[in-house]
Amino acid sequence: MLGPIRRAVRRRFPEIARPGRVFAVAMLAVIALGGCEPGGTETVRRVATLPSPPPPTVAPKPERLELLLDRGRLSCGVSDARPGFSSADENGGYDGLEVDFCRALAAALLGNRGALDLVPLSGDDAVAALQDGRVDVLLAGTTLTQGGDVQAGMDFAVPLYFDGQQLLGHSARGFSAASDLGDLDGAVVCVHAGSDAERRIAASAEGIRLVSHLTAAAALAGFAAGDCDAVTNDGSDLIAAKAASPDGAGWALFPARPLTVRPLAAAVQDGQSRFADAVRWTLFALLTAEEHGIDSQNLDLALIDVGGELARLFGISPSELQSTMGIPHDAFYQAVSQVGNYGEIFQHNLGRLGVGRGWNGLYRDGGLHYPAPVR
Repeated sequence: MLGPIRRAVRRRFPEIARPGRVFAVAMLAVIALGGCEPGGTETVRRVATLPSPPPPTVAPKPERLELLLDRGRLSCGVSDARPGFSSADENGGYDGLEVDFCRALAAALLGNRGALDLVPLSGDDAVAALQDGRVDVLLAGTTLTQGGDVQAGMDFAVPLYFDGQQLLGHSARGFSAASDLGDLDGAVVCVHAGSDAERRIAASAEGIRLVSHLTAAAALAGFAAGDCDAVTNDGSDLIAAKAASPDGAGWALFPARPLTVRPLAAAVQDGQSRFADAVRWTLFALLTAEEHGIDSQNLDLALIDVGGELARLFGISPSELQSTMGIPHDAFYQAVSQVGNYGEIFQHNLGRLGVGRGWNGLYRDGGLHYPAPVR
């Protein structure tokens, strides 16, 4: 094999035709060829040499953030009838935690908390309304799950409310907000037959007797009628039922720490990363304001002599990043100024119903809310 290689090297490189040099070059050629099977070629391709990807077969979705900024209004899907979260008031308007977050988002993006179209939704209609673009953002009790994130075409922000399974008990039968599972010993508990709530309470509480109903609504009706001492379901549903019932003042929500975690979060269409960033950071801004003791009443005073992350967050520093996000530099100033920080919003909608912060407090107070650093 070396003979042909030597001859080829002499022809190509006559200046190194001495035998020693030819042999050395030939050996390098043999090493380079070693391991290659006849007819096979191994190549290394750099990124610059790769072929261009084929054009997409489906046109990309228009950027939702730009559409709503051009439109000048935010369309927000909220729960239809869940007092404390979203429900009609006596004037025909809507109020609740979901609604106030939508107002904060409208204030942040459009400078006006009233530049908002609320769309009450429930069940499968809620997800469909987001998927087909009828609403910009969805907050109708939407739960952050893997399936929703991966299969349902939704992109979630961080949790707005940490929900989970709790109980309502009749105060006249000894239950209070301070009650725990140990206080259920000997109690009759109404449940939705076949639900996760039924399995969880059966496994978690001892000495109870379960009365199963075909639906969650039927279980709640049985409790309201006095057929059982307590009823169990997701806490947000129980809060809404307590607020809506004329007998709700005699019902106690417990335990303070739910048995399960069901994070309720705002969702946007998948693939709308800039809009998702705006939604996510609006909530972070509300939490950061609360963390620093800044609310709608003292905001202007607090910003007179402020620097660092707060100056960036509220758009009074050249290093603010809101403009880079494609939203007004004072977006989060407007959100807190016009609607309030997270604690204010919670108190206005849920605190006044007797709901404690629990998991929905800040991390420093034993809660799960943890704003991301502004840097």
